[in-house]
Amino acid sequence: MLLTNFKPEDDYISINYNCKILDLHNDYEFVSIVQNDDDRVILLNFNKRNDDWVAEDSIENFSLKFTAVRQSWFRERDNDAFPEDAKVLSMIGFSTDDDYMDGVIAKTIEDMVLILIFENGCAIKVASQFAELIENVY
Repeated sequence: MLLTNFKPEDDYISINYNCKILDLHNDYEFVSIVQNDDDRVILLNFNKRNDDWVAEDSIENFSLKFTAVRQSWFRERDNDAFPEDAKVLSMIGFSTDDDYMDGVIAKTIEDMVLILIFENGCAIKVASQFAELIENVY
């Protein structure tokens, strides 16, 4: 997978986009996933949180766009006790091209896939040729 304009940081909760650190755990909420099987595209959509600690000049919203998707995996949430946890990223990083959905691997390897795991246990893993961040898309 070629990440065209972002990369996960070593803290596993942030990404580096154009030399800006976007904290996906504290500053952004996951909003939705849009999947177009015909075009082999997946969009993961995020909004800036309305909390006091979030910088005013932070990007309002963005999508992680995966193109030439060859496979995706989804794991349902562990429980419904805290529905707001579905919006909070627990970690982002790389994983192997299999059914493993419980963690990340530190190093970027060309044939790795990107995985996002949320506080409620839900996980999304995408194997694609390209991934890019598109800001202020909606």
